[in-house]
Amino acid sequence: MTEWICIYLPYIVIAVFLIIAAVFDARGGVIPIYLFPCLFGLFVPFVVLTGNYNLLSSFAGLLLGLFCFYIMARFFGGGGGDILMMSVLGFCLGVKKLAYIILLAGCTYLLFILVVMLIRLIRKKTVREILTRQYPYAPFVLTGYIVCYLAGWLI
Repeated sequence: MTEWICIYLPYIVIAVFLIIAAVFDARGGVIPIYLFPCLFGLFVPFVVLTGNYNLLSSFAGLLLGLFCFYIMARFFGGGGGDILMMSVLGFCLGVKKLAYIILLAGCTYLLFILVVMLIRLIRKKTVREILTRQYPYAPFVLTGYIVCYLAGWLI
């Protein structure tokens, strides 16, 4: 019983936080700023007690999430919620697992944008109208997380 808790519970908690973020982001376009510091506060004591943790990989994941999404927010639009979400996710999962999630989230986001562009071009919308609209990113991060978890890349 305790092995199950040590192995799977952190991933379930992260999934719950990502679901909450995805719902808020999809409905209002804003991820609550308090959400992921709460995840950080729940995650750190748990892994310290279990001892199953790589601190170097966690800080590298935090920096990867912070810098990649800060640059994306700065040049392509986005918000502090995305930056905070990916930074805390990087700290909780480590750099390798975060890289998988970023890759899959980016691919699903790109596929979604291509489908939306195709539909809007068929409906005779202008290209400027298509390219200026922003879409929430947290649902795609959740999708990448779920695919990575089901593929066994997170455990």
